Amino acid sequence: MVKNSRLLLILESLLKNSKVSVKDLALKCGTTTRTIQNDFTDLRDYFGEQLIKKRDSYSLLTPHSFENIFKTHPKTIKRFLYHLSVVDSEFYKTFTTQYSDLLKALNFNNSPIYQIENSPCQLPHPKG
Repeated sequence: MVKNSRLLLILESLLKNSKVSVKDLALKCGTTTRTIQNDFTDLRDYFGEQLIKKRDSYSLLTPHSFENIFKTHPKTIKRFLYHLSVVDSEFYKTFTTQYSDLLKALNFNNSPIYQIENSPCQLPHPKG
């Protein structure tokens, strides 16, 4: 199978399945696992961090992936966005804008997050 056909088959498999095995793809394409690994190296140039490798399998990170993570662990989205806003406020703004539909679907209030440190109103802890 020629490279372009293999790449299209790999992309189709990634879109249809949550993960794809290098061995299974090599069998489907009638080629070696090394050739498939090279194809994934080429795909990584295009997809970057969205292409995730775990052992001999690959998956594609999609907005749907975020939705599954956040629905499974409801507090995760709030913690994630809190940390994101503290670490990189510009990326936080970009993320909340880019994934606004996802956040609405998850009923997340996209209001700004503020962190107050060393508050003068902080009460001492009771001794007990």
